[in-house]
Amino acid sequence: MKKLTLLLALLCAVVTANAYDFQVDGLCYRINTSNHTNVYVAQGDDYATTLNGALVIPSQVTYNGTTYTVNAIDSKAFTSCNGLTSVTLPETVESIFWSAFSHCENMTSINLPSGLKIIDAGAFQYCKSLTSITIPASVVSISGKGQTNTANRGPFFGCDNLETIVVEEGNQKYDSRDNCNAVIETATNTLIFGCKGSTFPAGVIIGKGSFKECSMTSLDIPEGVTTIEQDAFNSCHNLETVTLHGVTFIGQDAFGWCDQLKTVTLPTSLDSISHIAFIDCTSLADVYAYPEAGNVGLGGDVWVGVPQADCNLHVYPQDYDYYSTADQWKEFNVIADLGVTPVYILGEVDNNSWAPNVGKQMNYDSETSLYNADITCDGRNSGFNYFSFTTELAENNDDGGWAYIAPFRFGAVSNGDFEVTDQWLGKELSLTYENGQAYKIPQGEYKLSLDLENMKLVITKNNAYAVGDVDGDGKVDVTDVNIVVNIILGKDNAANYNGRADVNGADGVDVSDVNAIVNIILGKTNQ
Repeated sequence: MKKLTLLLALLCAVVTANAYDFQVDGLCYRINTSNHTNVYVAQGDDYATTLNGALVIPSQVTYNGTTYTVNAIDSKAFTSCNGLTSVTLPETVESIFWSAFSHCENMTSINLPSGLKIIDAGAFQYCKSLTSITIPASVVSISGKGQTNTANRGPFFGCDNLETIVVEEGNQKYDSRDNCNAVIETATNTLIFGCKGSTFPAGVIIGKGSFKECSMTSLDIPEGVTTIEQDAFNSCHNLETVTLHGVTFIGQDAFGWCDQLKTVTLPTSLDSISHIAFIDCTSLADVYAYPEAGNVGLGGDVWVGVPQADCNLHVYPQDYDYYSTADQWKEFNVIADLGVTPVYILGEVDNNSWAPNVGKQMNYDSETSLYNADITCDGRNSGFNYFSFTTELAENNDDGGWAYIAPFRFGAVSNGDFEVTDQWLGKELSLTYENGQAYKIPQGEYKLSLDLENMKLVITKNNAYAVGDVDGDGKVDVTDVNIVVNIILGKDNAANYNGRADVNGADGVDVSDVNAIVNIILGKTNQ
């Protein structure tokens, strides 16, 4: 047994020693068995510690009186050589084999020679300092699709800082049309590999694993791109927003494990989403669903791992009933606000923001066509707060204030400040574009209801009495009529009811307030 163990150890040593045939000037070479005049640059025993800075590989080497042509870089030849900062390949090199330069994390540049024909899977994977690459017109084979299988990853998989990819004009198999910074297989029209600087020419198919683990932060697929294949953007951990403006098909795992993805926009063109397409997108907060109700076929567990109850699904009001009841959609927090003008509350005097309501978006009620919001007034500015409105017309500027991006807004503090007192609560207040009103609200919690179509605003105090509820018991009835009559007759004091007896807000309690209460009781006037 000991002799057998010793023999195996010796055989392993021989195999290791014979990984290359000879050394010249610190580089190892393996003779091509099908053409004994050519050699591959082979993996050395200690490249990771001996190779530093710029490496120039010769076109020919001489050993034992024989001159060989260097025509390939062998598999894993320079893997994990972090000391390399640049590599110059000779024009004689025709093939770069599997993982030849993988994990050379400090290599900032490498030339691909004009006679190069083959770039194998994973050839430059995880070369994190590469920023640009040019594929020669001579290349006829680029292997790897970016899948999980290490042996079949794309040649530039994990090159986080790669921004520019160019295929030279005249290549018969690949192209980088429209300056797309990607590699497209011309015959199939499939984008087989891209980078964070890529764009998407019309008509291309976004291929399997083509952007897997890419470091892009946002994605905008333009009109004319219809197909996203399996794993295309899988594990893009920096990706936060995805807009698809013409896509009809989203493949399996296409956006799986994009754990920073927050916003997805699904286009009207979408026909199908495959199995687990968005698996474990754990940060997803908003999905905008533009397809008509029922038009999208779903594979199994499309949203598995997505916190759907905490994720807003934005739909058209007319599609609300479908999305709020359909499998795989109903688990979302469905909001019927697509096609509805967003309205934001502003609250400021000159440039001084005053309350936590600044920039708050009002909720839209599709049944009443009203916008609603709860606000809190903190009582600054001598006990009153100012507020106004904007409709998709403002955005935060760098100083934390609001930069106006459209020619009008509701309200203008400089024009006619209007103080809302108890007698105005529950009444319609007119708004105008031209002159505007800025309203002052006393300290407290309020409910705002905005009729954008008719430019009317109603302000009510949260947990406040209803109009006509003079005694504050939560209902309007004959008791309230009697109280107002007694006030008119001098048998009671209006001050005892905190302004509630002035039902019509006419600055005084008289028979018109009695009539107002009676009309409310009879249903002739809304509260």
